[in-house]
Amino acid sequence: MSWSWVIPGSPIAKGRARIFRDHRTHRIHGVTPKRTVDWESRACFAFRQGWSGPPLDQPLLVSVCAVFPRPKKHNGKGCSPERLRHLARPDADNVLKASMDALTKSGVVRDDSIICVAHVAKWYASIDEGPSVEVKLELLGGG
Repeated sequence: MSWSWVIPGSPIAKGRARIFRDHRTHRIHGVTPKRTVDWESRACFAFRQGWSGPPLDQPLLVSVCAVFPRPKKHNGKGCSPERLRHLARPDADNVLKASMDALTKSGVVRDDSIICVAHVAKWYASIDEGPSVEVKLELLGGG
């Protein structure tokens, strides 16, 4: 069994939490960057639109394809109109982490620890497409 979603808009990598000390209570807090929170909220909305039922609690394979906006320099004569490999930041593992966290927060999976196999790819969009993140989940046997 498998499920697929497309989250429109530019992919965002999981940002590092910023740590600070509350001067009144002397407690230490971690705050996730706003860009990460906003993207995860959009992703959660997309995941909930295509999901009904309890969270998955079986071994899973996740595939994430991050499609970044195409740079203008790749639109000229002699450039392929197809998707091109994205070799710049953000790191693929941080894009994957943001997607897995959104799957958990949206209630699609119980915990991202049940994801046993992960594939991630980064591309620049083809000439006729916009940026997005494509996420696919598949049940694995033997669970």
